[in-house]
Amino acid sequence: MDRRPHVLMLPFPAQGHLKPLLNLAKFLCDAGFHVTFVNSDHNHRFLTNLPALSTRFPTLHFEPISDGLPKDYPRENIANLPELRSSVKKVMKPLFGDLLINFSRRSHELPITCIIADVATSFAIDFAKELGIPIFMFQVFGAASLWSFFCLPKLVEEGQLPVEGSNTRKLLGVMPEGRRSDAGKVVEVMLEGHRSDAGKVADVLEKMPE
Repeated sequence: MDRRPHVLMLPFPAQGHLKPLLNLAKFLCDAGFHVTFVNSDHNHRFLTNLPALSTRFPTLHFEPISDGLPKDYPRENIANLPELRSSVKKVMKPLFGDLLINFSRRSHELPITCIIADVATSFAIDFAKELGIPIFMFQVFGAASLWSFFCLPKLVEEGQLPVEGSNTRKLLGVMPEGRRSDAGKVVEVMLEGHRSDAGKVADVLEKMPE
């Protein structure tokens, strides 16, 4: 009987989130883990090296699910990030829950040992708790996003957030000039959902053994 650990991985369906978790999946496979990688069907179509991946990593398997947006939707445009985030919560979240339940019912499948989920898919925490599966949150943010994430709680506490419209840019004086526009958009998107996501992630971190 196969007793290898079975890790289920869930990235947020954006290119900058996909590659870091996929690289981690490869390392885990090399270490003898069985990995199920839950990819959006849109991003899955762009994995042109699937045959090579299957040969090199025979314990790596993919489970594509919909992100809820039309096939030709411009997901790469950062201005559309709020729409993608909303669609992930409305459509991808229940599909992920169904996938977990189906795995638990498949007697021929290895039971899921743990979940590694992108911080931006914090809804995975709810399902993990419900099914009693250990979960680890994976952070893929770049420097601008990470800076924004750590500043948000303090800015809210000081009453500087939320602000209206373009006034968000006034908070970005410490950022390099060329990065302020991108960072401002990141702040606006993350502010919308940081309370629920950050709260869930913090709860998981507090309960992890030292």
